[in-house]
Amino acid sequence: MAAGAAWWHSERLAAQPAGRTWHDQIVYMIMTDRFADGDPANDQGTNRLDPRAFHGGDLQGIIDHLDYLHDLGVTAIWITPVFLNPPGGYHGYWPVDFYQVDPHFGDLQTLAELVRQAHARGIRVLLDMVLNHTAPSHPWRRDPAKSSWYHHMGPITDYGDPLQVQNGDLAGLPDLDQQNPQVFQYLVRMSEWWIDHTHADGFRLDAARHISPSFWRQYTQIIHQRYPGFFLIGEVWVDSPFAISPFLAAGMDGAMDFPLYNAITAGFARGEGRGPLVRALRLRPVYPDVQNMGVFIDNHDVPRFLTVAASTGGDPQAHLRAALAFVFTMPGIPIVYYGTEVGLTGGADPDNRKDMVFGQNPALTQYVKTLAAIRKTYAALFGKELTVLPSTGQTLAYVRVADQPDAPYPARVAVVVFNLAGEPAGVQVDLAGTKAAGIGRFRDVLTGRELASQDNGLTVELPSWGVAILIPK
Repeated sequence: MAAGAAWWHSERLAAQPAGRTWHDQIVYMIMTDRFADGDPANDQGTNRLDPRAFHGGDLQGIIDHLDYLHDLGVTAIWITPVFLNPPGGYHGYWPVDFYQVDPHFGDLQTLAELVRQAHARGIRVLLDMVLNHTAPSHPWRRDPAKSSWYHHMGPITDYGDPLQVQNGDLAGLPDLDQQNPQVFQYLVRMSEWWIDHTHADGFRLDAARHISPSFWRQYTQIIHQRYPGFFLIGEVWVDSPFAISPFLAAGMDGAMDFPLYNAITAGFARGEGRGPLVRALRLRPVYPDVQNMGVFIDNHDVPRFLTVAASTGGDPQAHLRAALAFVFTMPGIPIVYYGTEVGLTGGADPDNRKDMVFGQNPALTQYVKTLAAIRKTYAALFGKELTVLPSTGQTLAYVRVADQPDAPYPARVAVVVFNLAGEPAGVQVDLAGTKAAGIGRFRDVLTGRELASQDNGLTVELPSWGVAILIPK
């Protein structure tokens, strides 16, 4: 096992850009089965006409599109679980063997090659780790000696009851008892095995809310001690930063920011304007490290942004572009769900898991590339400081400031302005008292136009659902 730790220290430093943290990564989430079919030989039992069946996407398909992802501006990928699943487990979240890659996706060697080739392009890899449950058909369920490995509370019926949430069966999936020392040791050793055999850079921890923080405290300590810098980001699906914070205090590096996701859905997709967004932004300082929070507009468990936006009228593409600009200018880690960059639509699961269609919307894809390049170029956009500015009507404006005081001047401060209304508007912005005060001229890096401030006031003319990202000229 010591050899595993040795590679971690050497290869991690060689594979990752010097000086870069997870704060300035751009993550692309991939549902492996729905992304790309790189090896037709493993397409047994697939049926692309059935939204709940395997469709043929695999690890080789991701390898074949690493250059596409690099060109898009992605610096990390999160792939759905690769564990062996029963029929219908195309998503990977129903493990029946924690030590086997599902043959629909490939094999362990292909997964290791994916990580190797991603690293060669400066792209990190997050594996999706399922520690809460197994599939009902897992062999342990038929082993009387493993009965104590599970809770036996039955389905969760009250998500406001912490005892049910942590001990009940989520979506009918048998709930593991992580307080059982045998289960704890199994889950830790299994996690270490995947790190040692794939050289991945981090885990997205599935259903983290459904496991006690006491487990996470021990688990994260062991993983971080053995693999310094290994990134652990949890899925704590609640609508309160105060409810997420105990899991961060237990040692997770970050978590998916569901409160901000809900605000984005309300403010951008449903057109409710600045109110939900401002309220969510004011609560984000509750997080111990806001820069490690995952910022997203949709994922595999919720309807696609474009479908929600289309249900409220107006131009859903304009709403999407504004929401993406918000995500890429937030403190935190932007996470793009596969297909968002080509305009995939979809309602509730499984409609939100359609097959990827490359090249479907070149203009939108280019827009995502532009946002990714802007995010990487201007240090202010991946700093932690954000100040919401007074603005008029259905508008939103904020100042971003780089963490490094010696950052190059044009990259040190950014002002981001949105028109969240259904008609064009001249957004009035007051910079007084902020670190953008006294700056005379700005350039909108989305359009190239220049603006002048007078007495620390800016007027930004924007179309309906327009956005400007302003950098000192």
